[in-house]
Amino acid sequence: MKTIWALLASSILALGCSSETTDIDAVKKLGETEFNKEQWREADAITRGSMLHSYLKQHESLSQLTRMQIEQDLGPATGYYEYDEFPAYYVGPKPDGVEQPAYLVAFITDHQTGMVKGVHIEPPL
Repeated sequence: MKTIWALLASSILALGCSSETTDIDAVKKLGETEFNKEQWREADAITRGSMLHSYLKQHESLSQLTRMQIEQDLGPATGYYEYDEFPAYYVGPKPDGVEQPAYLVAFITDHQTGMVKGVHIEPPL
């Protein structure tokens, strides 16, 4: 019985600590406008969504970015996903069948290092 509980606990822990990465090409669905830091900061969610693919392509090695760098590029978070340490932004149009105002893109970061581990978009594209 202890073995079953240990296995269950390790499985839950592994799921809770896993990083997610969205397929960058799937983000094209939101548009392909060239990312511009100044325009992003003034843009609405739909315009931001159209720039997201370009931003992710410019930073294909997301694991080299920190939470601080994301916030310097994209400004303060406009949404929330699981932890305050995960910068999250509403982008694109309002998805069908959900309460949130737009898609939510969250940059999953390591709690200790602040390095980006992946990107999560909710609901999935």
